[in-house]
Amino acid sequence: MVTRPLRVALVDPSGYSRPYDHELARALAGRGHEVTLWTSAFVHGDAPEPAGYAVREHFYRRSNAMRVGARLRPAAKAAEHVADLRRLRGELRRERPDVVHVQWAVLRPVE
Repeated sequence: MVTRPLRVALVDPSGYSRPYDHELARALAGRGHEVTLWTSAFVHGDAPEPAGYAVREHFYRRSNAMRVGARLRPAAKAAEHVADLRRLRGELRRERPDVVHVQWAVLRPVE
């Protein structure tokens, strides 16, 4: 059975698992799917270069400018998260992906 290529939105707001996200996005793109990774800037070293997929560093633009470990950074991210999700919803409505895969819940107890 032949299926059409899918438009896939991978959503990983904090981007803690960026190497995993990269491998998943690369594998999906390698099968012919159009993949966009919606995430934040990777602040824990060098992020893998996209290979056949797009990356949109959509989340936490202001709070990620703060030093990792800064006392106010978690509160700043929480405040920014709601607005970023609202903007993402608008973007996804415009782009109309076939699949939206959310990699991690933001609240670890929920996971």
